[in-house]
Amino acid sequence: MKRLLPLVLFVLYANLGFTQINFLNLEDPFTNPEIYPEYLSRLKWRDNKSYTYVANNALVEVKIKNNKSDTILRLKNINDAVKPLKIEALGSFPTYDWISPTAISFQSSERLIVYDFKRKNAGVLTKYYANAQGLDMDKSGTRFAYVLDDNVYISEKGNNYQVTHDGGKGIKNGEAVHRHEFGIEKGTFWSPQSNFLAFYRMDESMVTDYPLVDVSKRVAEAQFFKYPMAGMTSHKVQLGIYNNSTGETIFVQTGEDKDQFLTNITWSEDELSIYIAVVNRQQNHMQLNQYDAITGFFIKTIYEEKNTRYVEPQTPLYFLNSNSDEFLWLSRKDGWNHFYHFNRFGKLIGQLTRGLWEVTEYLGTDPKDEFLYFSASIDTPLEKHIYSYEFKTKEMKKLTEAPGQHKAYFSPDFKHFIDEYNSVDVPNAYELRTTAGAKVRDVFKSKNPFEKYTMGETSLFTIQNENKQDLYCRMV
Repeated sequence: MKRLLPLVLFVLYANLGFTQINFLNLEDPFTNPEIYPEYLSRLKWRDNKSYTYVANNALVEVKIKNNKSDTILRLKNINDAVKPLKIEALGSFPTYDWISPTAISFQSSERLIVYDFKRKNAGVLTKYYANAQGLDMDKSGTRFAYVLDDNVYISEKGNNYQVTHDGGKGIKNGEAVHRHEFGIEKGTFWSPQSNFLAFYRMDESMVTDYPLVDVSKRVAEAQFFKYPMAGMTSHKVQLGIYNNSTGETIFVQTGEDKDQFLTNITWSEDELSIYIAVVNRQQNHMQLNQYDAITGFFIKTIYEEKNTRYVEPQTPLYFLNSNSDEFLWLSRKDGWNHFYHFNRFGKLIGQLTRGLWEVTEYLGTDPKDEFLYFSASIDTPLEKHIYSYEFKTKEMKKLTEAPGQHKAYFSPDFKHFIDEYNSVDVPNAYELRTTAGAKVRDVFKSKNPFEKYTMGETSLFTIQNENKQDLYCRMV
């Protein structure tokens, strides 16, 4: 026994000596791609029967019926196709959009290019100027608006049309306004049939300059941008509407008070009206106004909200597919973000969702408007799941199962969706599911990128404040 003990200790010591213990350092999150979770790149539905994604610089198609996958387009095929167009070869597979089941479009060398799978060739749909920003494609996928030097342009069939001419010196056209508040992410808005383009015009020439120090230079320099201090003059915003047929622009008549917020721009399906959620500067009164899209005249206020604390509309009107006289509106009027069903005259048909939880995103309705799909945090604010709401029965159904944060990619007919989710235990996973709630199959699951690393233990827990409200915490 005395002879055996030194041998055992030697073996244990030898094993410990050869066991490599890896720890993360502060540079790894920025420089070490091995710790990034795997994912399906540029995942999109081709049609109701298949979806595509990019892997190894190639486009892969998967049939949902039998899970058969096939590489349908490689980077070399694209470069061979664009060579006759005298376009520089692409270094990687481009970000693409399906504009039909047989064609994709992508951007390269200041051009919008279409690749035809039947003919196996490429063509230029249109081109735009270098340094263009905020490219906003219309529903047809054949034309887009963009901003250059604070002016709005439209690119169509190889031609570029300048819509505005007063950009610069404090005037900005076609850009997101109001400091990106109220859900504002862009500054141009195509009408449904692309006959009109609405755009923001922001005048901040009267706003004071605010200095920021640029420390990236050898000698620090002050750079100035427009920022109103509390109580001082803010920028003024208008909404212009450009008529593609006449080439004329009108401005919506939103009233004498320019010190207001013009938010949540929405076109009517017939292109005759445009809706603006107008919020006063005190942010305690919102008016959902309808305007004539041809003249810019005010028609009526169809709905309004008041709150002594604040109102903050975040989303546009969601018109129903089968009845453009009705729309859905998201509001926190009862303290939580929920759906409300209105007709176009502003009459409340009913509140669709309710409870002490938040709707986090509108995901769409099926073509017949039988179901509404959305994401919400109902069971716990630590998770986000996908739900359906049936208009006829008024029943709500949870469509995802695994704990975590879920994102849905719906097929065009809303009969299937790909569920992408992650959690503290799952780096990234994808499932094919039906909108009835059934799982069809696993699509992809990322390996644990921290497998080779020694990690701390993460725990989630709650503590209560003096009002007995749960506060969620994480400890590592």
